[in-house]
Amino acid sequence: MTTKIPTVNGSCVDADNILGDSRFNGIKACEDKVWLSSPTMHGEELFFVKEAIETNWVSTIGKNINELEKGVAKYLGMKDAVALSCGTASLHMCVKLAAER
Repeated sequence: MTTKIPTVNGSCVDADNILGDSRFNGIKACEDKVWLSSPTMHGEELFFVKEAIETNWVSTIGKNINELEKGVAKYLGMKDAVALSCGTASLHMCVKLAAER
């Protein structure tokens, strides 16, 4: 039986097909999905998502992002704040700000 490993979208692939990397050998087959978070919307989220789509601001910039950044900066007592699209972008920004080369 071929070993299966989970992918980002919840499906499984043969471990032997992952770039021929033997480090994946021996990983147990997927039996259950591991949910990192479930998509939920409460309150006004649907309004803001719909507004972003209708005004073509499904992006990392726009009125709602600007307001979020201003609100976070004010809450933290800072001059500025930056909203980023994901944790990876946040970590990249931290490395840049630490002057890592």
